[in-house]
Amino acid sequence: MCFVSSVRIPTVYCIVLAVLLLPYADKPEGTILTTSAADNTVTQGDTVTFTCTVTAAKPQVSQYRFYLNDTLVNTTNDSKYTVNNVQRSQHYGKYTCIPHNDVGDGPEATVTLNVNVPVQFTVIPQNVTVNETHPIAVSCEASGFPAPSITWTKHGQGNPVIKEPNTQRSDRNDAGMYVCTANNGVGQAKTAITYVTVQYKPEGTTLTTSAADNTVTQGDTVTFTCTVTAAKPQVSQYRFYLNDSLVNTTNDSKYTVNNVQRSQHYGKYTCIPHNDVGDGAEATVTLNVNEKPGSPTITSSTGDIQATSLTVKWTPPADNGGSPITAYRVVILKDGIEIKNVNITNPGTTSLSVGDLERVTKYIVKVFARNAVFQGPAGQKKMKTKYEGAPATAEIYDLPSEVTNDTIPLKWREPKNNGKVITQYTVYQRIVTGGKQGEWTRLKTITDISVRELEVKLEKGKVYGFVVTATNELGESLKEDGKIKRVKASGIPAAVEMSDIPSEVTGCAITLRLSEPQSYGREITQYTVYQRIVTDGKPGEWGELKNITDVSVREWKVELEKGKVYEFVVTATNVHGESLKEEEKVKRVKAIGGSSCDEEKIILYAVFVSLIIILLIIILILGVFIWKMRKRLSK
Repeated sequence: MCFVSSVRIPTVYCIVLAVLLLPYADKPEGTILTTSAADNTVTQGDTVTFTCTVTAAKPQVSQYRFYLNDTLVNTTNDSKYTVNNVQRSQHYGKYTCIPHNDVGDGPEATVTLNVNVPVQFTVIPQNVTVNETHPIAVSCEASGFPAPSITWTKHGQGNPVIKEPNTQRSDRNDAGMYVCTANNGVGQAKTAITYVTVQYKPEGTTLTTSAADNTVTQGDTVTFTCTVTAAKPQVSQYRFYLNDSLVNTTNDSKYTVNNVQRSQHYGKYTCIPHNDVGDGAEATVTLNVNEKPGSPTITSSTGDIQATSLTVKWTPPADNGGSPITAYRVVILKDGIEIKNVNITNPGTTSLSVGDLERVTKYIVKVFARNAVFQGPAGQKKMKTKYEGAPATAEIYDLPSEVTNDTIPLKWREPKNNGKVITQYTVYQRIVTGGKQGEWTRLKTITDISVRELEVKLEKGKVYGFVVTATNELGESLKEDGKIKRVKASGIPAAVEMSDIPSEVTGCAITLRLSEPQSYGREITQYTVYQRIVTDGKPGEWGELKNITDVSVREWKVELEKGKVYEFVVTATNVHGESLKEEEKVKRVKAIGGSSCDEEKIILYAVFVSLIIILLIIILILGVFIWKMRKRLSK
């Protein structure tokens, strides 16, 4: 019931009147939800504040309800809702705000919060060691939002590796430091480092010895050194073999053998290096061990023995001691006393004739062989001279070792006949070339034994050996080494031959070229160039142009005068004298046409004078210029 001034008014009118007299009220309107994050995006771990505003509310908003993905997460009378340490798994999604006042709930507003997650490695690459040709497997994985990209780079190479450093067949170029980079644009990119090591067997094996030419003398010490050009990891073991039998295993690259014995240590040595991957290539070297050679075997028979001479024959030792035989030594003993001792330096010689022995006498013959290091034991044989036999070898006398004549008288003494009358003499000759003796050739057989002299022709430049044998009814004497005489036939050089000399020239000079002549046994020491003028067909006197002591020079330039006819000849000189100016070796040249040497000299002189004049003019101009500059400066 409503009363006004004690006037009773109906109830309905009182209610209407009360409503009209109440103040205005309404729900919140124009709801807006914003975040403190740019583009509503935060990084995981950050803090974000949601702000819920309305454009109108009567009465004011008394409550804000915040929802995440339709789940109530906060009720507050404050328009702000703050989330610390944002986590994508908890805080990413659609946020809704509903404002409320006494009238009721206002309209909702939504915003989606994006949460970016920085990169985190989920699989970190590990260091890898593989054997060459084996696969490489390296993993690198990362998480984050947005999804990160993975790139690989190799240390020292700026460009990214397109793929992971994984391969089915590795080689040593794959080894190195690799960097895995994960990046999604959120925060700093993350990197992880892995090292790839590619191992391989030892390579480039070389085996050497401390011995020159891999040859040692018995009793010496030798060291073998085994090296490789590459190995990963380093060589851990070296195995040394001799003739395919293992003799040493060591972690050192050297193997030393003391007191080397040919019977134990001669042969092929092999080294095999080894590391964790396996055996490397082998290398071999053959060690030669020198020792004393064996004994020669004396093969002389009865037929090799005469009354006052014998021929010692032998075969080389079966064992040369590891080094070629270089010489022999023959010793003759009578009653234990050495009466002959002959060194033979030609290892190809296996016989020696020995004279001046006594008839019907026992001798002991010994032959020793020598190699580069030792003399071995002797081969030995007893030999007895005969009562009668072939004569002794004749002795040549008064024969010089060098002659310059074209002939030489060969004279000899009557030898012992050894019991039988000498019936003839035979003269033999052989040529010695470069120290090597040729075969004997018979020059003459003389049956008049009262004649013991022969005139022998010689060829200059050659070395001859001569021996004279005597013959009786029991045979011919030996060509005994001790009775052989050597003669060198030398003389002045042969005439010099010139080549490529024209008969006419148009220039003012000509080049004389010669061929080296025969020296005839003695070294040429100089060349001499001669020239003469031919006038009306008559040659003049020879004039010496030049002496050349450098005999390696065999061409010279000679100036000519136009219109003249010249003749040239060149001689060679050695210790015996100067070669002849043989007419057939003379070359004639006529100088025709062209400029004479004097005209060329005039031209050169004119050019020289012109250059001097130009130089003087330049100096004069410079002098005037300097004078004017000084005058200007003085003002």
